Amino acid sequence: MALDFEDPLTPFKEVFFQLLAPKSLLDADIKNQRLTYQHDGQVFGLDTLSSGEKEVLNITFDFLLRSPSHCIVFFDEPELHLHPELSYRLLNTLRSIGTRNQFVLCTHSPDIISASLDQSVVFVAPKTVDGVNQAIVVKEDDDTNQALRLLGHSIGIVALGKKIVLVEGTSSSLDKQLYGSILKSEFPSLVLVPSGGKQTVASFSSVVENVLERTLWGVDFFMLCDRDAVPWGTSITDIETQSKGRLRLLPKYHLENFFLDDHTLAKVFEQLEPD
Repeated sequence: MALDFEDPLTPFKEVFFQLLAPKSLLDADIKNQRLTYQHDGQVFGLDTLSSGEKEVLNITFDFLLRSPSHCIVFFDEPELHLHPELSYRLLNTLRSIGTRNQFVLCTHSPDIISASLDQSVVFVAPKTVDGVNQAIVVKEDDDTNQALRLLGHSIGIVALGKKIVLVEGTSSSLDKQLYGSILKSEFPSLVLVPSGGKQTVASFSSVVENVLERTLWGVDFFMLCDRDAVPWGTSITDIETQSKGRLRLLPKYHLENFFLDDHTLAKVFEQLEPD
């Protein structure tokens, strides 16, 4: 009688590749009681994986062995110690295991929140004295989410802190580094979030109306820009008044201009243009 059994490792190989591609799980080494994987033509033991890779494999393999169906599955802070891309792969892989399961993720990760907007995202707001429901449903087409996209962000950044200051530049820019060194740890509830270049402030009125003027679920938004962020000739006072104190423009055209020393420059040009 012909016996045709499915390889029990097949589903584990599939989820391994979903999580850690291009790495692939190989057949078990029965003689040495060892599991190995292949990467770039070389064979390695699972002990050579990073701690984050081992963690997602442990979670996924355990979930695969249980193979739950018609269950509500809770994950508390799945992003801990994981790279954002690895967290995203983990969640997508878990959704493919079992049938008709509902996943509830408790997270502070902007990446996970943003990636879940096409599913269902609920923010838990601080408790108020009037007893208003603390659960707030967030949608992809929310006005605030659309306005934040103009600044290169999504609604997920509200998970970063109680006071969010949008600044120009990138994470490695002078703006972020300088403001961060000034603040240091004196204001733990304040978070600096880079919003790209001055072109992101082009739709300024929309940003003011849908972001800066609102306190979203206990999170206040502010913005700090170089003088060149608004058209020349525009009244700085009017702009800051319109934002009700939530926008501040530097008095100089660029942040770097604060580091220019007029006496040093004069000395340099003296040699170029002697009297």
